[in-house]
Formats: sequence, C-alpha cells, structure tokens
Amino acid sequence: MDRLEKAAPLMGAIAGTLTRDARTRALLMQLYAYLWRVAPPEVAADDIRSILLGVAGPQGAEDVVNAAEQLIEQGREQGREDGLRTAIVRVLGARALPLSAVGRARLASCSEIATLTRWLERAATAASEADVFASDSAF
Repeated sequence: MDRLEKAAPLMGAIAGTLTRDARTRALLMQLYAYLWRVAPPEVAADDIRSILLGVAGPQGAEDVVNAAEQLIEQGREQGREDGLRTAIVRVLGARALPLSAVGRARLASCSEIATLTRWLERAATAASEADVFASDSAF
C-alpha cells in the first residue's frame, strides 16, 4: 500500500497528460482494476478508492468506479461458477456417484455458467459421471 501511495502522484501526473479516448480509458480501467485486485486484503476499500481517484483525477473518476464495478461483477460470476461446481459435486456425492480426478479437473476448468448449469441438471439423473459430461449432441 505504501508503494501505491508513493507512486500515486507520479501516476496521476502521467494520467493527466493522456488523451481520454476510448482506448486510453479502457487501458486505464485495466490498470485501476489491477490495482484493486493486488491491494492487500487488510487495506480498506475506501483507502484504495481514494488513492485511485487521486491518480485518475476528476476526468477519470468514472473509470475508477467502472473498474470497481467490473471487479464486483467478476466476483459475482466467480461465485456463481463456484456454487454450481459445489452443487454438482454434492449432488453426485448424495447419489453415491463417484467423481474421478479427470471429472474434477474438467469441472474445475469450466467457466461457462450455461455448461455448469447443464451438468448440474444432468447430475440429478445421470447414471454415471460419463452421463454428466457427455457431449450435448448425445442429449
């Protein structure tokens, strides 16, 4: 956090010289999102926000807010994915259907909500792990 506080004035000076076109704003939003993500968990969100707003200046305040909102949505999406993965494992466990290491890896690597939802629906009635992960053309 100290490093960010020390670097903030220079970053703000650089940001102030940039042309605010769509590409630059998108890149700055990526930078702000990155700084939000790497901030230590013990640092208060208000402190991070204050520093980033200082870096962005009045003309970039909206970009800081948008970057934070993107991170919040990514967190929600990750939570939905994690919840579906957990539900699939629990449904298969409750039905005494074993989940192999390959099945666990496939489940862990999937980040598509629609696919995870489809797998959960199949887990409720599948006779085997293979039925859960079968290609869509088989159903």
